[in-house]
Amino acid sequence: SHDITRFNNNSFGPVACGTLQWTKEFAKKNIKLIKNTKRSDEPLGHHFEYSHFTYRNGCVRAVNRVYKEVALVPPKYHERPPIERLKEWTHHKAHWIMPVFNDIPLRFFDALFTGGIPIIPKTLQGNPIIQGLDDFCEFYTIQDLVEPEEITNRAIAKFDKLGNKGTMARHQAILNAYLS
Repeated sequence: SHDITRFNNNSFGPVACGTLQWTKEFAKKNIKLIKNTKRSDEPLGHHFEYSHFTYRNGCVRAVNRVYKEVALVPPKYHERPPIERLKEWTHHKAHWIMPVFNDIPLRFFDALFTGGIPIIPKTLQGNPIIQGLDDFCEFYTIQDLVEPEEITNRAIAKFDKLGNKGTMARHQAILNAYLS
């Protein structure tokens, strides 16, 4: 069973590939959108519902009780044009990310690419794949799923404190290291 991955950060898995939604060329054409969009304090966290992963689905539902944009959504997301998806992501300061197991999902890189602050499980803290990126993140515990306001507010405060320089540092970190 993969249940142990929720409690153990000593798991090994695939190599992180960064974002697949957008290219470097697309980023260059839309840098003003990433840099200048006025962002909401409402966190984003749209996740597909996977029937085999009831624990993960429950995590999303728990945070959804407080934040309506953290929700299970139909799997039609990738049918939308890339610019529409970019506008959605750049409209938010913070992004809740709930992996299926203890993996590092693409949405982690998407959040950073779009300049946001990812809110990820504490079990990922210290994972070598995110080394150098963890200062850009907030790490949640099981208790934060029940009471998500404090950690969400920390992510928003981090975004606000780092300002535009932080937005661009997060974007550049993914652009330079994970996109060709």
